[in-house]
Amino acid sequence: MEKKRRLIIDCDTGSDDAVALMTAVLSDQFDILAITTTHGNLPVKYTTENTLRVLELLGRQDIPVYPGCNEGMVKLLTPGRMINPKIKAISKVIDGKEVAIHDRYLDLPEAVTKPQTEHACSFLLRTLRETKEKITLVPLGPVTNIGMALRMDPSIAQNIEGIVVMGGGVHEANKSMAAESNFFNDPEAAKIVLECGAPVVVIPLDATKSVSLSREDAAFMAASGTKAAKFAADLVLHRIEAEELLGFSDNGKNALHDPLTVCFLLDPTVITDLWHCACDIDLGGGRADGQLLCDMRPGEKPTLPTYVAMRGDKDKYLKMLAEVLARGN
Repeated sequence: MEKKRRLIIDCDTGSDDAVALMTAVLSDQFDILAITTTHGNLPVKYTTENTLRVLELLGRQDIPVYPGCNEGMVKLLTPGRMINPKIKAISKVIDGKEVAIHDRYLDLPEAVTKPQTEHACSFLLRTLRETKEKITLVPLGPVTNIGMALRMDPSIAQNIEGIVVMGGGVHEANKSMAAESNFFNDPEAAKIVLECGAPVVVIPLDATKSVSLSREDAAFMAASGTKAAKFAADLVLHRIEAEELLGFSDNGKNALHDPLTVCFLLDPTVITDLWHCACDIDLGGGRADGQLLCDMRPGEKPTLPTYVAMRGDKDKYLKMLAEVLARGN
């Protein structure tokens, strides 16, 4: 029997993180050592609780959850950086009701399981120092926890098999005119991760938007009737409806970003256009703060193992999600 790939998932669990977690757990292809939580979609208080709720839905309370950083490494300490100091979901009050892409709490029973008391950064540092086998990291939110651990001890990179991160955009942006939300919220950490020396695959908005899902796709996902499949489909519908009400709908479709990282680990051919290129992050504090920069000029040879996904196979992605989510209760 082939040995399962060892994972640590780092997430800011809102709606798309929840689907990614369900996909990773239900695939039964990974040895998930732990889940660390971070800021991003919501403050850590909520991302941790939501993570625990998802694991209880799946009956996997055995996977430990370590709460981590509630803000970026230095961004909020720098005057003039273009960010609202209040970290919250994209939302608006419409007709007296808050509409948000990521509700504070997922519509699941309150978690009974408690998170670990050790901080996520301490856990990552300790685990990556002591491991005898390499570990794959899957960050789905701002990479503050991982960036901090690498800053404390850069040598732990030698024990990282690879990092598959959802973040950035080459020709796409959402948080600002130039940057994607995860990298915008902690550009310094993103730069540390990209330059750590371990193999890094970036799944940016370019790839996730190429596999956007519709209401019909949500119905296809839910067809198996499992709790996980129906919950995932409801989250897709919620995201579509929220974006329509907030005024930035993509023709009735939604880019369910985070699960594409897990699907890539399950089957790399779900990504159809992958570039090996030098990457950098803008740290200037201006309008391009947090922008992912990729050198795709012909003839330029990257010195680090950094890869950027530009496009995915939408049909394969949807089929993978539906098949894995059908394995739930």
